[in-house]
Amino acid sequence: MKPEIVVGCALGALLVAGCPAPPEVKHKAELRNVGGSTIQVIPTENQHPYCLVFTISEGKVVRQLTMNRDNKSVKCETGQPIGNVSFRVPKEEGKVKVLVFFSDRRLNAGSLAQQIYELASEGKQFYPYDLRLEGDVKIETLEFEPTEEVPTVSGEPVGKGGATATPADTGGGGTPPPGGGPGGANQDAGGPPANKDGGK
Repeated sequence: MKPEIVVGCALGALLVAGCPAPPEVKHKAELRNVGGSTIQVIPTENQHPYCLVFTISEGKVVRQLTMNRDNKSVKCETGQPIGNVSFRVPKEEGKVKVLVFFSDRRLNAGSLAQQIYELASEGKQFYPYDLRLEGDVKIETLEFEPTEEVPTVSGEPVGKGGATATPADTGGGGTPPPGGGPGGANQDAGGPPANKDGGK
């Protein structure tokens, strides 16, 4: 092998070894698609304990997904679906941005909904410092495009001789209705869209 070729190979090896790998992007939350237009939002490790979830559609429709009686942030646990429910995103609204707000204290969802509505209607990209929020707040932005729901079949219990069992044969249970997927019941995506006053 010629000397100049050896030098070239060694230099190439040094250049390759000296190039750092691109940093891995660590998301604060992940989306779990549990069928068609239904998702669960899963917090990753080391996030603040409270959260709120909103969606903004391509048509600028804002929806609040996390709902509770006092309309404030809900508790979040690492690896568990937020609210222990699945959220259904209306297919007719197309692709949506899913905004997850992690905070160190419970936030007023109505006030935040109003601010998101105003910024979204203006077509602005926004960050935590654009919002009037209390305490330390982190935002994760994810994207989801709903598709047609996949039909599900529970099947029928089989009795003696291979015949379909009657409810009496199975203790009166019959065929259980389809559930809301793993993690709890389904919840439509926040009900009616948020309006400019932060209400529904």
